[in-house]
Amino acid sequence: MLHEMGHVLVYRIQWHHWPDLQLSPFGICLLLRGQFLSSGQELLLAAAGPTFNLLGCSLVLFYMNITGQYSYAGYWFASTNLLVGGVNLLPLPGLDGARILHSFLR
Repeated sequence: MLHEMGHVLVYRIQWHHWPDLQLSPFGICLLLRGQFLSSGQELLLAAAGPTFNLLGCSLVLFYMNITGQYSYAGYWFASTNLLVGGVNLLPLPGLDGARILHSFLR
């Protein structure tokens, strides 16, 4: 969910309105009906999800380390976000990594 919130937030900042969303078996898809994205816009939008995952992971681990309040829930949250963010950076079709690579190659 944190991943998708990253995409939605960047979309909202760039286009000043909320995107249309569609639920799919792999998560939530942003529907960009007829909108052309520049390479920079595509890069920002694609990188937002994994960035939010890695940021969430880092913040939880930082908080646990600073406060000394370690918990299984904190480790679960951090490891899940690290996994989701890392997998989404793979340059495979349908994942954010492919869109990031595409934005660099066009």
